[in-house]
Amino acid sequence: MMKILLSNDDGVHAPGIRALYLALKEVADVRVIAPDRNCSGASNSLTLHNPLRVRRLDNGFFSVNGTPTDCVHLGTNSPMA
Repeated sequence: MMKILLSNDDGVHAPGIRALYLALKEVADVRVIAPDRNCSGASNSLTLHNPLRVRRLDNGFFSVNGTPTDCVHLGTNSPMA
């Protein structure tokens, strides 16, 4: 089965990421890893000097106290992938 990593800059609780997850979960193994807050405008920034904290939410999504880029790095280079 195809694997898809979903992330955004609006945050893990944004309605759009949940809607996209619901639309894709029937055809792929979907992992959601997104910032714990709205990070619009963060561009391609990366957290370098603070520890990242990852939390698994009740719905199975992962919430990260970092930027969207941090989320993509964690989703592709960690056991969460």
